[in-house]
Amino acid sequence: YKYQKKMEKERKQFEYNQYIIEKKKIENAIVDRNQRSANMKKTPTRMGISEARLHKRSTSARQAKLYQATNALHTRLEKLEKKEKPKNIMKAQIDIPAIGELNSKIVISGDEISKAYGDRVLFEKVYFQIYNGEKVALIGDNGSGKTTLIRMILDGMDNIKLAKKARIAYFSQELDILEEGSTILENVMENSIHSETFVRTLLARLLFRREDVTKKINVLSGGEKVKVAFAKIFVQDVNLIILDEPTNFLDVHSIESLEEVLHEYEGTLLFVSHDRSFIDKIANKLLILENQTLTMFTGNYMEYLNSKDKLSNNNQEKNKGRLLILKNRLSEIISKLSINPKDEEKESLDKEFSEIINEINLLKK
Repeated sequence: YKYQKKMEKERKQFEYNQYIIEKKKIENAIVDRNQRSANMKKTPTRMGISEARLHKRSTSARQAKLYQATNALHTRLEKLEKKEKPKNIMKAQIDIPAIGELNSKIVISGDEISKAYGDRVLFEKVYFQIYNGEKVALIGDNGSGKTTLIRMILDGMDNIKLAKKARIAYFSQELDILEEGSTILENVMENSIHSETFVRTLLARLLFRREDVTKKINVLSGGEKVKVAFAKIFVQDVNLIILDEPTNFLDVHSIESLEEVLHEYEGTLLFVSHDRSFIDKIANKLLILENQTLTMFTGNYMEYLNSKDKLSNNNQEKNKGRLLILKNRLSEIISKLSINPKDEEKESLDKEFSEIINEINLLKK
């Protein structure tokens, strides 16, 4: 998408440049012919009547030609296809002020955490730790319990511990930290530890300038609301930021700005996202929710995928070896069954035969 947009802009810029060159060329030609027509000498006073007539006739003919040429140039100028100059896209610039003090080594820890809704178990007796300064992505399929676990951390559920000096700012998919009936400035200033001047500067960098800050939240687009929510979070006295799907509603350029600021952020970060590129650029640790368990992985998303590929390849090699052993054993059983063994032995061999066939089918799947 970014490459296509870049090529499209370059093409439009080239077409605009060619249009300006051609337009100036025609306009200069029109000015030149008008000047030549104006500079043609009038009939000298000393000239005789016959000569004056000839001079006037010659001048008029030349002026008529210049007039026709000028009209033709005007027609060319009118028919010249106009090209608009491509606009430069304004990019949001996000800043996070200095973080509050947090001396604890472990910011969040959970021990034997379980959650179920009726018979549906999300996760059972899971364990995790998040250290100071880590940027942790919580990943998993839809419905695996990611948002539920975030809520349990925020609610201070049993078996979940937070560092004493941890001060949390939470961004939810519902954007419920925003007051719909209040203005942008009122929302951001609500819990700000900074002056209004600082807040207005931050909002300007997010492309909310001058009177824009007086707009009510309920008239903003989804992307604009997200940026206001970020501004409200970043001006608070916090040292732990938790984000739930922060890239929803954001355009490519805003996502890139957010990636830059979160990459430079020195505090602790826990976030949920389905954007693989965003996860890979930000996270240095992963919490993976799958099959009702929670696995911790230290590294970025690409390193995690590579480790999964290696594990999958190792399992495939083990499966091949196991299949070879099972097939050899199956051949032995068939040989023994072919010589009419006693009933007890035959029953045991038949049972083993069925078990091996089932295991072979499972391994092949």
